[in-house]
Amino acid sequence: MERIKEVLWYAEDRPCPVCHSKKARILGSRGGQSHHRSLGVATNIVRCCDCDTVYQSPTLLPQSNPYAEYSEQEYFQAHYANRKILNGEALAAFAENILEKPGKMLELGCGRGELLKGAANRGWEVYGVEMTENFATVSKSYNIKIECNSFKTVNI
Repeated sequence: MERIKEVLWYAEDRPCPVCHSKKARILGSRGGQSHHRSLGVATNIVRCCDCDTVYQSPTLLPQSNPYAEYSEQEYFQAHYANRKILNGEALAAFAENILEKPGKMLELGCGRGELLKGAANRGWEVYGVEMTENFATVSKSYNIKIECNSFKTVNI
């Protein structure tokens, strides 16, 4: 996959997203030299010292849509739609064992909606948010409702 234009990111220091503690220890890193092709911006993966939540620190936030620079074919060439649909069915089945019935599923950054399609196949009420219009339009063929928007401004 070739990048047409470099996406700009900024790093924001944030506390633990669960307990808001600022104490964490580094487990490793992702992106940059840690990526299998040395791509992306590097950040640390940390574990909160108070609640054990694992998250990235600093949090990397795009200044624009990082996926808009790819064609749908380029981005999804390594994604297998049928496998993702089966994963959605398996995830929904697992949750049904806990809920004892189908439920509702919201997926932020849902791409083409295959995971949601799998849950919908099992009778779940599904809703997706995807900021890349080319990806979100594919969901129409699955009869999945996807709002094309940033999760920061979504109208749920």
